[in-house]
Amino acid sequence: METVSAGKEEKEATRKEAIRKEVAGKRKGLDPKEKEAWDHAICRRFLKYLLGESLETPAFSSVYCYVDFRNEAGTREILEELWKRKIPAAVPRVRGREMEFCPVTSWEDMKAGYMGILEPTGKGVLSEAFFQNPLVVVPAVALDPTGGRIGYGGGYYDRFLKSIMQKTAIGLAYEFQIYDRVPAEEHDERVDKILTPKRWIDCMQEGKG
Repeated sequence: METVSAGKEEKEATRKEAIRKEVAGKRKGLDPKEKEAWDHAICRRFLKYLLGESLETPAFSSVYCYVDFRNEAGTREILEELWKRKIPAAVPRVRGREMEFCPVTSWEDMKAGYMGILEPTGKGVLSEAFFQNPLVVVPAVALDPTGGRIGYGGGYYDRFLKSIMQKTAIGLAYEFQIYDRVPAEEHDERVDKILTPKRWIDCMQEGKG
């Protein structure tokens, strides 16, 4: 029985690495203008979800958001819109095996850190708004319609998502990053929704099917 289980885990791990390699190749070959258009479309859809059709009243108390790196689905326009509207926003930085989020209000609050990714320079003191009803924007290598997610292998977001009881987690991705199914392990955290330049996927509904 253990041999069968170990064999399955090995196959899943191999499949994960194959997907990571496949997506990395596609992201590397992205046309800059096409990526810019996709990121703008993601931002527009994101704002309508966050603020409603009126684009005025936030449905969430705050936003935890990654800073895009190496052709990930872009978040920079999203962050600028959050700052413009004075919506509490926090970005992550790596501390050993953990990841902590710190509030930011401009690009001046960040500098290149782990792997060259922009990280906050301030103290990790979050206001009460970040614990009420936050929206967590999660990066991904690949996702599936039930919220299954392949990350980069460090488990940072899996641990972070487990630490927050009340939240909505959304994965940002381009269409080529959506697979029918991605390998998942027990410790892998699923996202509630997926946002691409073309659509929203409600993973809670898909998971019931």
